[in-house]
Amino acid sequence: MAVWDTLATSRRPALLGSGLGLGIALTLGYGLFGYHVLQVGIWLLSILLVGLYVAQFPPAQPPWDPTRLRWRQELLHLGLLALVFAPIYLYDLANIPFQINTDEIVITSMARRASAVRYPDIFGLMPEYFYFPRFMFSLFGGLTRLMGGVTLVNVRTVHATFGVVTILVAYGFFRSFWNPRLALAAAALLGSNHALLGISRMAMRENLIVLVECAALALILKGVREKNPLLLYLGGGAAGFSLYGYLPGRVVILLGLLFGGLYLLLGREDLQGENKQANPFWTLAKLTVPAALGFFLVAAPILVATATAPPVSAEYARQQFLFFPEGRALQQMWVNAATPAEAVWRNIRNGLSMFNDPSQHDRGYIYPNYGHAFVDPLTGVLIWLGLGSGLYRLLKGRSQPHDWLCLGSFLFLYLLFSLAITKAPNYTRLLVILPFVAYLTLEGIQALAALLGRWGSRARGWLPAAAMAGAVLLIGGWNLAIFGDFVHKGWTQGNDVGATGRYVAARQGDPDHRFYLAASTAYPYFSWGEPPYWQSWIQFFAGPEQEVQVFSPEALPTQDLQPPFTLFLNEGVWDQQGAALQRRFPQGQLHRIPAERGLWAFEVGDP
Repeated sequence: MAVWDTLATSRRPALLGSGLGLGIALTLGYGLFGYHVLQVGIWLLSILLVGLYVAQFPPAQPPWDPTRLRWRQELLHLGLLALVFAPIYLYDLANIPFQINTDEIVITSMARRASAVRYPDIFGLMPEYFYFPRFMFSLFGGLTRLMGGVTLVNVRTVHATFGVVTILVAYGFFRSFWNPRLALAAAALLGSNHALLGISRMAMRENLIVLVECAALALILKGVREKNPLLLYLGGGAAGFSLYGYLPGRVVILLGLLFGGLYLLLGREDLQGENKQANPFWTLAKLTVPAALGFFLVAAPILVATATAPPVSAEYARQQFLFFPEGRALQQMWVNAATPAEAVWRNIRNGLSMFNDPSQHDRGYIYPNYGHAFVDPLTGVLIWLGLGSGLYRLLKGRSQPHDWLCLGSFLFLYLLFSLAITKAPNYTRLLVILPFVAYLTLEGIQALAALLGRWGSRARGWLPAAAMAGAVLLIGGWNLAIFGDFVHKGWTQGNDVGATGRYVAARQGDPDHRFYLAASTAYPYFSWGEPPYWQSWIQFFAGPEQEVQVFSPEALPTQDLQPPFTLFLNEGVWDQQGAALQRRFPQGQLHRIPAERGLWAFEVGDP
């Protein structure tokens, strides 16, 4: 029974009134007077009270029969996923990957800053970092402080752990519509993706959007199918929670709305149930009431923070969409195009070919695994086979609501990231498409397995199952090899930020040791950036009392260099001024910094 139908007959309207009253009071108080730590308790209490109210209404269809649910099998599958993927995601995070991208430094620094205050405003935005939501940085900072400190390795550990949890939650998403074996295979396919693995092993925060997405869509899908108000309320709350994370995660709201539209279009009989005179639109509208309650109770504080932010807060968002002039200008600069029109066309071409063209590496340059597409070649074929199979069933009227959700979401995200979003393909943003990539991949495998099953009655029992298991293992191994290429490149070619950072961190024990960088745009040391950025990157790895200075190579002959120190410079600067430096500091030692190009560290100890 829908909440709307039983509102007047409820025996506990005080729960609803109290919860909504607290939520409204919190929203008004936060908007008018700002943040107070007690608001967190009020926020959680309002969500709980309304949840208790919604929970008293039984679903129209029982969610499951506890006597038929094989808990041991479910726990075994979850344990197997954790046993397989935890070592892959968590092993030697300090050194794998060797590469350190500058976003890792920024995110770790923001987590350190957000958690430095005793009671951070978890509902607010961070003006110092593109007005991103503060919650995730406070969460990562708080967790890493429990681990001993907000360090890059600890942030990598937290993010990788969330990567493993994401795989387990993805199992729940697939389990909401598939049997345990198919759900296990799909979760393994999702967790095997080399982009998810590579990014999860970095000090980032992006895999949380996949976790929230899988949780929200699983609850919404089950809630709509079973007419379950509590599941819909929880699903709406999970969708609202997406506003507190990485910005692309907010797409789950659009996916929920898209699913509602497809359900109204394709599932009219299911919405009517036994009452064929019922209006499907009105039935669906009533089902959205608990989801809307959950969404707005969870999201209201950050919606207030976003609405009251200064206009400059929208600049970053406008740069991410091609239909804004700022977005087209950014894309033109990003791909070095002659005109905005050329930049847009190249973005569309790159996005549409991201699954099959090995030249389409991460254009966000967080995980630039050159020579590989977003998925492995086999998955790149199975995706389209699965899409064709799913659309064929849809046209024949043999599809189910989960097919509408996954097919519609994949096509929507595929076109959105290709036609409307800049920097295509940007792998950190594309992580939200992985649940639907795994769905289509498994659909493609099942289509091939069905063909194999027709080869003879003797083979029908084992050949399709063996083919599916073999395909999953092959895809998993292939993706490990692709990630291995990225790791091998870091070990053999080095990385400017990673190598320099480890060099500096190894000398944190001497507070008197100074670090100098002689670099400019004409003689760069790092692959991108400006002097203030370069100084902050080195300072991140240095001790709190150690001095870091950046100056142009032209000023090096007259610069007062006080031992003990390390001077970082590129090969060109050393060729020009190395002899003079050795005459000036005969006790100095030259060390090569392993990077993609010639970088050197000239170290002088105590006199």
